[in-house]
Amino acid sequence: MGAQETISNDLPMHYEDVTAEWVTQALRRRWPGVTVTGLRHAQTIGGTGSKIQLELEYDDAGLAAGLPPRLFVKGGFEWHEVAFAASYQAEARFYADWAPSIAANIPQGYFAEWNDRQGVVLIEDLSLRPVTFGSGDVAPLDVATIRKVLALLARIHAPFWNKPTLATLRSLGQRVGTNFIDHFLAPDYYASCIAQPKGQPIPQAFHDPRRMLAGLRANWAQVDTGPQSFCHGDPHQGNMFFETDGRPGYLDFQAYVRCAPLHDVNYVVVGSLSVEDRRQHDRALLGFYLDELKALGVRDLWSSDEAWDRFRRHTMHGLLWFATPEAMQPAAIVEAHSLRFGTAANDYELPALLGV
Repeated sequence: MGAQETISNDLPMHYEDVTAEWVTQALRRRWPGVTVTGLRHAQTIGGTGSKIQLELEYDDAGLAAGLPPRLFVKGGFEWHEVAFAASYQAEARFYADWAPSIAANIPQGYFAEWNDRQGVVLIEDLSLRPVTFGSGDVAPLDVATIRKVLALLARIHAPFWNKPTLATLRSLGQRVGTNFIDHFLAPDYYASCIAQPKGQPIPQAFHDPRRMLAGLRANWAQVDTGPQSFCHGDPHQGNMFFETDGRPGYLDFQAYVRCAPLHDVNYVVVGSLSVEDRRQHDRALLGFYLDELKALGVRDLWSSDEAWDRFRRHTMHGLLWFATPEAMQPAAIVEAHSLRFGTAANDYELPALLGV
């Protein structure tokens, strides 16, 4: 999926730009000679990364190639602010540069390209399998499912463990500090979030946004040390899907980072289990994840005690859920995650653990 002048300089910027002619040129990058003979925009899902479900008809070459009758095209089709353009570009780079090395359950990519204003991907329509999606579900996952998700994360992390190519990726601090902190920690907005029920589980020390920022910076510093890998970066339930046999998968690769992989592990274990199950099973699940990495050939690992210490510190990132605007996530999901991460932060004595 390397660069091609006619595509990279002419990416669709609006819904109406996604035509049969454009999809034909995009698919010909990997399947020369195919032609899209019919295209219909079946469903449009707006948002920061907008998606269009495409119903497609092909010529004989397209049918012989086994191209699917539906695909999703995803990109910035509603607005193009700089911060959002970076997300579109990141997902296109993921499907071009990183996805081919991941032997895990993720949507298949058919095209990926970007320029200085846009990033566009053509990806599998998962409803053709079919699958169910985790988005919009406040209910926690059970321990058996979390084990499957951790095994999936291990397969995503293992191929890139301490690889030199990670140097091309942004860090967790660069991603979060650039895109969210100024808004989330604005004093008046922050105080209004703390005053709501969703703010009550947050440790008292972090009711002060200055100490919250100090805690985040302390966490960013420690995630840049020790083993590093490609991390999903935002592996909450809303970015999961499940096959009919319960096998999990991940989608929405806009927030990936170079990071200590325990970031993803903490986000799943703390964010997707009930408080009771997390209290009972967190350390055992961490051990399960480490065993999965060993089975995949990863050798440069933390000791059990160091992994547990670092795992608890990663809870700092999830505390930001309580300040997530409803424009980004529904209130019920924000409240559920605020409870789970806030309670864990208190259980783990997080301010003292991070020295803030």
